[in-house]
Amino acid sequence: MNNVILTSELIANATQKLINHENDAFKHVVQLYTNLDKSSDYRLICELSIIYAKLLGYHKSNYKKSVEIINKAIKDARYIDSPIVLKAELDFFLGIFHHFLGDYVESFLHYHKAIEQYEKVENIKPLEEQNIANALINIGALCKLNDYEEYNKKDINRALQIYTKLNAKFGIANCYNLFATYAANKKNYKEAMTYYKKALTLNIELDKVDGIAICFSNIANIYSNQGKLDEAFSYLKKSYEKLELLKNDFLFALHDIFTAETYLKKKDFKKVITHYRKALDFFEDKEYKTELIDIYKGLADTYAATNQYKKAYHYLLKHNELKKSAYVFDKAHTLHKLNKKSI
Repeated sequence: MNNVILTSELIANATQKLINHENDAFKHVVQLYTNLDKSSDYRLICELSIIYAKLLGYHKSNYKKSVEIINKAIKDARYIDSPIVLKAELDFFLGIFHHFLGDYVESFLHYHKAIEQYEKVENIKPLEEQNIANALINIGALCKLNDYEEYNKKDINRALQIYTKLNAKFGIANCYNLFATYAANKKNYKEAMTYYKKALTLNIELDKVDGIAICFSNIANIYSNQGKLDEAFSYLKKSYEKLELLKNDFLFALHDIFTAETYLKKKDFKKVITHYRKALDFFEDKEYKTELIDIYKGLADTYAATNQYKKAYHYLLKHNELKKSAYVFDKAHTLHKLNKKSI
């Protein structure tokens, strides 16, 4: 393929291939990106960079490369004079990709920068408003990872208002999931179950199979925490049946974590270790810190319960080291860094 001058039609065609899940979508985007003429319109280069970065992350789990692609677009001299809405979009996706990598401070910074920039846009479009809401709930998720500190329910309520205004039901479901997660952390299982079931209803209405599967797993977790293990395993089975339709390794590995945690309540330690180790193989290979922290803690607890103290100590050390490096950040200090970057 010769050097390609990007056009809106080429971007639209690539986007449609993704929407239609065409088999050659990834190859097509790679060819466009590899052969694009650098004199192409800068906005179109950024759009293609975002498409390519999303594909690398969501389909190849290569979020490090995703960050590199977006940062390359930002280093272009034309970035300085580009519209603020474009800068906001680039920051928004950097927030997402750093989030997946476990670079939570960087993720937090980029989400906030994206929100600040979107809020300066005149005549903001629905998709841009939606990205504000997406950033707000992702910040809420970061607070959850940070041992539930600094949780601001106002942020999630604001996101919920935006999603409701736009009738973005997938976003409303995500807000319900966050409300449920925080309620469950406070052991308010009745409230958590109410929110999870509301999220499930919306995902069923949208026929969002991955969302349905995750809701089933979350409901199973509530039953497990209440000691209702038969109900928990029933919902885990429902979740697995949905995942079978997707064949998504990431979601299967998540399901293994949920299953291991439930078997731990049952004290079936052999099955606990089997499921944790299946998840461990996947998440260590992908370097997903968010899930590894739970796996290391679960394995430490399991080996301690079976008097395998050397292994328990090994995984407890890994848990503590990862938690110290990945999770704890001071919100005020991070916002101070954000302000310094904005000057």
